Amino acid sequence: MARKSRKGLADTIEVTKKPENVYRTAVYVRLSIENSGKDDDGASIENQKKMCLEYVDSHKDLKLHGIYEDNGRKGTNTDRPEFQRMMADIQKGKVNCIIVKDLSRFSRDYIDAGNYLEKVFPFMGVRFISVTDHFDSLTAGGDENSLIVPMKNMLNAAYAKDISRKIITSFRARQKKCEILPAFGPYGYLKSEEVAYRYELDPDTAPFVKKIFEWTLEGKPFREIRHMLEELGAPTPAARKLELGIWHDEKHGKTRWNNKTLTDMLSNPTYTGCIVYGRMPKNLAEGIRQHRAEPSEWRVFRDMHEPLVSWEDFEKVQQILKERSYTHYTKVKDSKKKLDQIIDPFRGKIYCGDCGKKMRFIKQYSPTTGKNNPRYACSGYLDSGNRECSRHSISAKEVESTVLTALKKQQEYLQEAIILKRLSAQRMDPEVEAKLRFLKKQMDASVEERGKLYEKYIEGELSKEEYAQLKKSFDEGYDEMERESRRLRKREREKREVLGEVSEWFQTLKGTKNKHQLTIDLLEETVERVEIFEGERIEVEFKYKEEREKMERVLIGIGRKSKKPELSEESDDLEESDASEDSDDTEVSGEEVRDE
Repeated sequence: MARKSRKGLADTIEVTKKPENVYRTAVYVRLSIENSGKDDDGASIENQKKMCLEYVDSHKDLKLHGIYEDNGRKGTNTDRPEFQRMMADIQKGKVNCIIVKDLSRFSRDYIDAGNYLEKVFPFMGVRFISVTDHFDSLTAGGDENSLIVPMKNMLNAAYAKDISRKIITSFRARQKKCEILPAFGPYGYLKSEEVAYRYELDPDTAPFVKKIFEWTLEGKPFREIRHMLEELGAPTPAARKLELGIWHDEKHGKTRWNNKTLTDMLSNPTYTGCIVYGRMPKNLAEGIRQHRAEPSEWRVFRDMHEPLVSWEDFEKVQQILKERSYTHYTKVKDSKKKLDQIIDPFRGKIYCGDCGKKMRFIKQYSPTTGKNNPRYACSGYLDSGNRECSRHSISAKEVESTVLTALKKQQEYLQEAIILKRLSAQRMDPEVEAKLRFLKKQMDASVEERGKLYEKYIEGELSKEEYAQLKKSFDEGYDEMERESRRLRKREREKREVLGEVSEWFQTLKGTKNKHQLTIDLLEETVERVEIFEGERIEVEFKYKEEREKMERVLIGIGRKSKKPELSEESDDLEESDASEDSDDTEVSGEEVRDE
């Protein structure tokens, strides 16, 4: 029975607490499928809008932000376009108040509605008003109105189930007469303009459907079928809906053929001339969620329109799909076992050198060759819609090989034999000791000569200006010899400290000398960071930077001019190198390795 509009209802709702701010208000209206388009004075879209807008106009603390209208949408869930748009605006801070005509317009699922009213909206600071229920979350508190809300929601849920039962009964009756079709026909068919509830061939796409079935029966793989369809210029199902004006978003015109689309088409018995009901059933009244039913549960009406494939060929195709599915499942299962065994040894250590983001570890296993081929690719490319970086994929084996080679260079840089010889040098270097003795002798002589210089000045052999000039010259020479003496002593002291302490860095290098394979433990001990650049250039940053630099200074100080010495196990001498001290890069098989 039609429900009459209650004019002036806004005046009957009292607000006992005056809010301090103005609420950005969303008016939400909804009309269910069974009432869509009907002239219902009580629940029509226009009536809901009018009632809610009257309420907004009569309250100065409410400012209309927008109207959100779901026409022909069920209230048993919140998967509605305008409802989701409203929630998005709430999250953006554009809306902080919602008004509905009654709770059933908001949701008929009492659990879902209760979750929003009791948890989500209070947490987000959103005020909720249901006009005909006289409910305002701002003033409800613990009064009787708040106690009525759960009961109302339960009644709405019960009503929704009752409606569902009636709709299903009606649908089943119409299905028995084959008087119901989906919103649009499957690819290859159009809804007939001459006979109601029937399909007719789509001349532009039906030939492609026939080809797809023929190619599948010939044993052609989906990869080849996709390629042939693209060569023939066959529009995808989404692109065809765009051409027919069923869909309007231009993005659908850019879709490409994929395996799922082909599988869905090949599994659709409609192409045999049948109309099939119950392939994806659901029943709210009985609590049955939508699911894929077994073919034995389908309700099939044969010879309802011109077929594109015979029933026998359709059954053969189903067997082919089943076998392919089993083969694919077996391969995936086997591949998963192999993939689970592939571990990323560089986890948390490998980055893109160009954008700075982590490199993604991509597991790859080839059932054909039985080999693993994991790779790294830039996540800045993979996760970015605008491709802010390049993929610059690189084999994990290549990265491991380069890092291992760089580690060997570290070991060559400081070989155990040389370090042990330096550690045995407990006394001062003879050359340094001799130089210090010479400097001391020169400094003592300088002091003696300076004293004689003063005596000459006192006795009048030198003028004041001559004395001052000669004294300055002696002082500068003495200061220079003293600085050199301090420098030599400091270098010897640092050498004894460094060579005597046997640093953690040295111990780590010593422990990795005979290892020829990278492990997670080895990388954790030695490598700080690995960077991959465009062109497969790799830079490795090792740990113990301070200890290594300290050792470098000592080795440079004792006669090595290059910061990258090639140390020999047979000789205690450090050979001269033409490498610049400012260079900190080592070339490793074409890859650049940074020893920072």
